[in-house]
Amino acid sequence: MVTMTDAAATRLVNQHASTGEDTMRRLIAGLSRSLAGEGISDALYDTLNGVLDGYAPADEGDAERIADLFRRSARQLVHMVPHLTLMYPTEEIRRLRTFRDSSVPADRLVPHLRRFALSISALLDLMGDDA
Repeated sequence: MVTMTDAAATRLVNQHASTGEDTMRRLIAGLSRSLAGEGISDALYDTLNGVLDGYAPADEGDAERIADLFRRSARQLVHMVPHLTLMYPTEEIRRLRTFRDSSVPADRLVPHLRRFALSISALLDLMGDDA
């Protein structure tokens, strides 16, 4: 734990902060990138790798759990992309939204999950090391 003297705290509180438009824009962009980067979990990467490596869900419940993770991740990615890419990947986002919003019968769920995983993976690749 770090402690701070009253004098140091008073000095920090009394410092003048820039409220210029350019400073605020940089601050918002930095905070947005920081928050966006926290949205991708290790569980998503593990599940993507499993599905793309040929993992077949044990049962319908397992497949639905994976589909739910992909849908939640897709919602996050759609919000993160503007903060983590130089050019907005319109086609990849359209494809991701299509998979996210699809209603798929149980007998077609595994191929759907593989295509959904490819779509998420392609977007993560475009986002590069920031993702």
